[in-house]
Amino acid sequence: MTFASPRTTLPVLAGAIITIACAPSISPESPFTIAPDSIFERIRVVAVAPVTVDADLEIPNQSVTKLESAIEEILGEVGFEVVPAFEVAGAWQYIVDETAGFYDSFSGERDEGLYERARGRLRQDLRSRFEADAILHPELWYGLVPFAYGLAEWDGARQAVYGAYGMSGEVRALSLVVLLEDLEGNELYAHGFGFATIDAWHNNDWLPLNLEGVVQDTKMVVDAVAGAFAPVIEARNADSMAVH
Repeated sequence: MTFASPRTTLPVLAGAIITIACAPSISPESPFTIAPDSIFERIRVVAVAPVTVDADLEIPNQSVTKLESAIEEILGEVGFEVVPAFEVAGAWQYIVDETAGFYDSFSGERDEGLYERARGRLRQDLRSRFEADAILHPELWYGLVPFAYGLAEWDGARQAVYGAYGMSGEVRALSLVVLLEDLEGNELYAHGFGFATIDAWHNNDWLPLNLEGVVQDTKMVVDAVAGAFAPVIEARNADSMAVH
């Protein structure tokens, strides 16, 4: 299936935003753009950006902290040193406060030159303060996925659709997408895994689930993070076996 990409905006305090340069190019052949062992050789410290959520989804920023923590934990388990999301958010907010925003007060349009300079400052700050080698951008994408006999299968996930036993059709769902890029903006890894269906069939109509509860569900968080990073874990294990 093809998900609608979020607006690639990241709410961070007082309405400030971080945006990534473009949506990740997820390849069906390989999530890596370079050899995995090259990533492990080149990248020691990964800075984790706060989770991006589409503005159309009413998910409070604080609701994704469990997801951010799970991402930080799994990166640590595969051997990276991690700069947590709250540090990246704080660094960006400091730059935003100094810049006084990137939008023209009359036209409402973003000053791209000012914005790109701020992004450059962020990369420099992460490198100088934390010796970061890369930034990990986690995003929640959503779109319609097919289901049959009450069961949806998408982006590696398999989940029952609430109230739709025996039915077939389409239902809205989330996927966790992660993009790893170096501090020059080169994409190194991009992969996604199904997170959760977000509608339930009730009284012959679709009703939206409580998204705040969905994104804080421990099992859904653990499964989605494990799926999104499965190729990294597999590559790291293969690398470790080759060394020994």
